Amino acid sequence: YKEACAKYEAARVADEEKRRSEEVIEQQQAIEVFHQTNTAAARNSTETHAAAFANNLKRKVSTETKQEGRKVLQRTSFWLSEFQPKHDKSYASMEPPQRPASPMSGGHSNLKLKDLTPLTMHRDHKKCICAVSEKVITTQAVVAVRGAVMLQDVYEKLAKPDLICPITGKKFKPEKHVLQLQKAASGFAASGQVTAKLYRPTMT
Repeated sequence: YKEACAKYEAARVADEEKRRSEEVIEQQQAIEVFHQTNTAAARNSTETHAAAFANNLKRKVSTETKQEGRKVLQRTSFWLSEFQPKHDKSYASMEPPQRPASPMSGGHSNLKLKDLTPLTMHRDHKKCICAVSEKVITTQAVVAVRGAVMLQDVYEKLAKPDLICPITGKKFKPEKHVLQLQKAASGFAASGQVTAKLYRPTMT
């Protein structure tokens, strides 16, 4: 019995020492992991701050004033409510003119009846046509001879050589009785006169 008790006590002491040694090892490992984690965090924090500091040094310093920045914002963000035009109350008290302004004078003089020229528009199914060739007028050059609207190429071939209107049969003076009407245009570039203002060569 005594021998069994001695063996049991020896085994218990050995287990206790083994458990204590394992606890010591675990504590040492935990301390090492803690030191490694703190060292890595400190290193990462230092690298992060260094990168942020370098980016701040590379950042362009703005020297524009508040008013200049507001002008830039107004040009790029014109849809903001504070950049919308203000209502001018002075226009509300202005009386409308008795006679409309002449578009030829840029609004400096009134429109007069003697400045107007009546035009005879020939139509076919609600489309304007040339009074001579009866071609539909879309984006072609058009002139008016004594009020008769015709295509310019028809005018050049039939009316201009003899200076006689092919509609009325009356003679006319180009500087007095011929009006060059505004040419219409479409979405195609070939419909109007396209002229490059500046030539920029490209490496193609």
